[in-house]
Amino acid sequence: MRSLGVIAALAALTLSVSGPAVTELTAQFERNVNADMQTPTLRFEGTTLSHEQAERIAEDLKLRIMQQYSARYKLGEFEIEFTDEQPENGRIGIDVNVFFHMLPKGDLSRYPALRPETTSLYYIMIPESIDKQPGTSKTLRYELFDRADITLEETILTPLASVEIPL
Repeated sequence: MRSLGVIAALAALTLSVSGPAVTELTAQFERNVNADMQTPTLRFEGTTLSHEQAERIAEDLKLRIMQQYSARYKLGEFEIEFTDEQPENGRIGIDVNVFFHMLPKGDLSRYPALRPETTSLYYIMIPESIDKQPGTSKTLRYELFDRADITLEETILTPLASVEIPL
């Protein structure tokens, strides 16, 4: 899976931050967070999902991440990628990579080396006969899994939730 390359690239983007750099990073991030309260950036070409369906799943994942981390971190710049679609026992599995920035709330000078880029990996299972026409289905159902890419050939999936989203 391509996710390991993406994770390695993000890990290499470590920022050393101190003094005025902390102030500039915080100011830039605040501008981006305020603008980011809208729908996350999507990449989903070549999947079974319609734009509306991908958008709803992206919003659901963003909300889950915000609920988990927003008490202690400032979150922003969400980009969600749907990739590696595969048929599986009458359903379709799709890797979902959620890229976002995450900064601790409070005094950033306490963090001399800061890497705001973060990735959460998920896997979703949708029915094979999902309807792509906007407005034709009232709900979207999918199974959500946490995904750990161990090697290029080995992935561990942990069930998180059965989700039903109104369209």
